[in-house]
Amino acid sequence: GDEPSGMGSGGSGSGSGQDNTVNGWTGVELLDDTSNPDRAVYHKGNDLVSGIYFESTDQGYVVTQGAGETFGRGGAVFTATSRAVTRVAFSGDNTGLGLSGSVDFTGLARTPTGYIAMAYANDVIASRDGGATFSIERNGNLVGIEPILGYRVTSSGTTLVRKTGVVDRATGAPSTNASYTDVWAPNGSPSIPAMVPADQCQDGPLGAGVPTVTSSVYIGADRNVIAYTANPEYDPEVCISTDGGLSFFPHSLAAPAEVDDFTPTGVTFTSATTGIAWFGAATAKPYIRRTTDGGTTWTTVAVPSEIASHMVELPAGFFAPDGMHGWLAGFDQTQGAAIVLATTDAGASWSVMPGVAAAVDAFGGDKLYTGFALDATHIWLGGARGLLMHN
Repeated sequence: GDEPSGMGSGGSGSGSGQDNTVNGWTGVELLDDTSNPDRAVYHKGNDLVSGIYFESTDQGYVVTQGAGETFGRGGAVFTATSRAVTRVAFSGDNTGLGLSGSVDFTGLARTPTGYIAMAYANDVIASRDGGATFSIERNGNLVGIEPILGYRVTSSGTTLVRKTGVVDRATGAPSTNASYTDVWAPNGSPSIPAMVPADQCQDGPLGAGVPTVTSSVYIGADRNVIAYTANPEYDPEVCISTDGGLSFFPHSLAAPAEVDDFTPTGVTFTSATTGIAWFGAATAKPYIRRTTDGGTTWTTVAVPSEIASHMVELPAGFFAPDGMHGWLAGFDQTQGAAIVLATTDAGASWSVMPGVAAAVDAFGGDKLYTGFALDATHIWLGGARGLLMHN
């Protein structure tokens, strides 16, 4: 359909990849959107980078949320290489349809025909031409404007997770014609199912804090396995479905007593059997758990000793395609610096990645909120103050 002003090819700006490299990291500046000189949006140095996805070092996509000077102006979808942000592919500045106003993005999802820039439920911002263009349309019969925590689109249909604790399924791709069915909503009134069995999860996927990021939800490639973090009755847990969201069973993480009133930050799986769940917050000590039996049981993994007593936020968790190399990223409140933990053995052990804090400082950032690994040796990090950097 026709695209409102500010979409499609989007705006341009003077931003470009920085030539400076610090500790192996290259800083990449966002573009300001000057396509409308009377309403320029200064993404550079302001936006919160909330999602990154790269097909190769020369083809990538970045999404943001408005912050600083862009608070209330929305984020944007950018195209990028490993050294430069090249184009504003979609502007979130006052472009919502079902949502009246500006659009902030929570992440990116790969689809069979392109990408979805994840934002909120009742509109879909998507590319169906492999990332060449992005446009917005109403998202079928969905009516809510709550943020999206998870999306998985396959040739057989769509699964999405909304921050109000709802799991939806459709037989087709997200579009104006999509027909979604709420399959899981234990917090709803009435709940779905009408009587949630006592042995199943009593809370739906409600996210794990502000700003909204997508680490608290995992959807498997075939859409059958779905996992999310929850905390009913002061017992932090991972809820897991193996039937596409029709039922979810709780698995306790046996969290330390001092953090048992916090929802775990994130969960992800690297295979049908192996996964991690973790917690990190500004006012509490972190923990990491690991499963090797598909989430049935979770064992304690040691947090690196040098930060075990620190207050550490860890909103981002991601793995390389090999399932062995992974990273948890965020901000060490005790040290007042960005931090990344790294694993090379599928989450069985972790170490503090050196040189990250100095690079983040050099590029003008502070807190990290997202990351992406093309492979074991090419990773990106994004965060507050427009931070985007590649190693």
